[in-house]
Amino acid sequence: MKIQKLLIALPIVSVACFALQPALAASTSQASMAAQVKSADPVVFLRGISDELLARLKTDRSQIQANPKHVYQIVNQILVPYVDVSRMARSVVPRSIWMASSPADQQAFSQAFLNIVVRTYSSALNAYTDQTIKYFPIRGGYQGKNQVQVNSQIVRSDGPPVEIIYRLAKNGSQWKVYDMTVEGVSLLQSFRSQFAAEFSSMSSKSNALAQLTQKLKQHEAQTNG
Repeated sequence: MKIQKLLIALPIVSVACFALQPALAASTSQASMAAQVKSADPVVFLRGISDELLARLKTDRSQIQANPKHVYQIVNQILVPYVDVSRMARSVVPRSIWMASSPADQQAFSQAFLNIVVRTYSSALNAYTDQTIKYFPIRGGYQGKNQVQVNSQIVRSDGPPVEIIYRLAKNGSQWKVYDMTVEGVSLLQSFRSQFAAEFSSMSSKSNALAQLTQKLKQHEAQTNG
């Protein structure tokens, strides 16, 4: 499976998500960052995650240099709790295949899918360079809504701005990210298209989700090896 093609846009998203001006992160207290992440305002919520992740990358710089995989731990601690992994996993698999799979196979796929995303994010963060990101107010506000779209723009010194759209849904009282679009390319749609091709190429549709999970695990093992 040419999963590298599937993930080609993800490093762009990764850097875009968390590349704020260093001065901003340095001046933000831990208490303030925590309050931002818990904010009911989705824009403030995204800024809070950005601040917290960037501050942690700066604090753990020596550990990351010694062991680049340390970023996996940072991403799992700071980012993953605010990503709707279950919704993302369901969204990239045809409903018929998902519903025909056992809960154990669904859980195994969700974990394998998450691992691929985390490792790709981590690779991008290891190559982090300072940029500036602008978040724009939500059209029509966010009050009374369970799903919102947050538009943002990466300001680059060496090229035109990069347009990033975050899609969030409310899980209880907490906002969670479930998709991102970079220059018109949806992360979920990219995965969905690639996985659809994988399912189509399978000689047997029996345990299709388990077969895909195994391929993801094989890719992860090759990448880590």
